[in-house]
Amino acid sequence: LGSRAYSGLAFVALLVLIHPRRPEERGLFLRAGRWITCVVLIGSGLQKLAHGYYEAGQFLAYKVSNETYRPILAPLLPETEVARLAGLGGQVGAGPYRVESPLFLAASRGVYLAEIALGPLLVLRRTRLAALAAAILLLIAIEAGAREVFFGLVIVNGLLLFGPPALHRAFVPLAASSLGALVLV
Repeated sequence: LGSRAYSGLAFVALLVLIHPRRPEERGLFLRAGRWITCVVLIGSGLQKLAHGYYEAGQFLAYKVSNETYRPILAPLLPETEVARLAGLGGQVGAGPYRVESPLFLAASRGVYLAEIALGPLLVLRRTRLAALAAAILLLIAIEAGAREVFFGLVIVNGLLLFGPPALHRAFVPLAASSLGALVLV
């Protein structure tokens, strides 16, 4: 199981163990949900750093062959490089998935650096709203290619725990109906 499955399980466990409608448990639920979100963000960034495939851009270069990622990543590379990477077909061992584009490498490294930095920035009240906006934008960029709807909804839900309560309350019915639709599909 990866961080996506663990984050979903952690939030389900949180809902089972803590009842957010009880006034005495509401604060605990909010703090625990925020910490789960921070741990997922920081852990995801550290995992990318530890494996090293984001440092030299190999993971995103590998993803250029995927049609959902290509429109997002292609503007960061010369056309010949996009054609070469797409031509590899995303086959393991078909590489090399090495790129030289400074913009592409900056974007690749920026993903894990942002994930690591946003966790603490969400905790600090002074930077919370700016970090929330940045985290949601980062998630939109990632999900535009990854299209992992379940994980996206779970993490947005966790991120919105850092925002105004009305914003989170407005999102919950949308997330719940979307998850219900996913079950039916």
